[in-house]
Amino acid sequence: MRYAVMTALLLGASQITTPAEESPDTFTLWQLPEQTPTQMMSYVIQTINGQVIVIDGGNTGDAAYLKGFIAALGNKVDVWFISHMHLDHVDALNEIMTHQNPPKILEVVTTLPEMAWLEEHCNIDRPGARASDSKAGLLEGTSKLGIPIRDVVLGEEFEIDGIQVKVLGIINPEITANAVNNSSLVWRMWDDHKSVLFTGDIGAEAGDKLLDTPYAEYLPSDIVQMSHHGQVGASKEFYAKVNARYALWPTPDWLWFVDNGGGVGSGPWQTLEVREWMEALGIEENFVSKDGLHKIR
Repeated sequence: MRYAVMTALLLGASQITTPAEESPDTFTLWQLPEQTPTQMMSYVIQTINGQVIVIDGGNTGDAAYLKGFIAALGNKVDVWFISHMHLDHVDALNEIMTHQNPPKILEVVTTLPEMAWLEEHCNIDRPGARASDSKAGLLEGTSKLGIPIRDVVLGEEFEIDGIQVKVLGIINPEITANAVNNSSLVWRMWDDHKSVLFTGDIGAEAGDKLLDTPYAEYLPSDIVQMSHHGQVGASKEFYAKVNARYALWPTPDWLWFVDNGGGVGSGPWQTLEVREWMEALGIEENFVSKDGLHKIR
């Protein structure tokens, strides 16, 4: 997509404003829509001084859109977060790194499971979407381009141009059910005006583990990214602790409506139940990737 067209999309995105709307001194967050029928997760943040942060990015089929989006913001990524090693989160980055004239990426932040663990626990049920292949692609691309990878530790805290970052969850190698998802990076980002909790694809097991740690006190946030695209993710108790006002759903239309071709509710997924949870917990508004580009100020 050409630069001018992507810039128009940036400016024309549907928007919400948090209580920070009266202050220019806060970061801007975009939730990007999927470019294929497959579920994915992709967020871009611009700091008050123009630094760019990317979170995951989606599948290979989402790469061109994301690359254009980054180009419209200056073609440099200061920090690229990868929540976990599934292809619908990391393969857009892997694809972009193979392109001619990729954006300048200064650092990748993630939590890295051992390759042997991925091979043992995480490839059997998804032979066509091997997490070990996605990790190998990430390591190869970053090595070729000289991009450092920061493998964060639990409780680590750092700042990105006025945005505080706190790592609340990392790999959980002892959890072998729903293994790669339950080893997602969980982190909170905030400034003086708003806070966002990113959960990747954690399941109930990793969420419940986090609730039993001292890091649970950092969970309450204005905005929460719904884990695992809004179904079979964290528990209702986890979201009650977060106590967010707004929910970000990286969720295509078929998953939002639980529609496997037979109409609303015809599929096996649990999104409708989770939507009921969030309504009961007082979420003021849901922002769903199926609806297009969202800009959160």
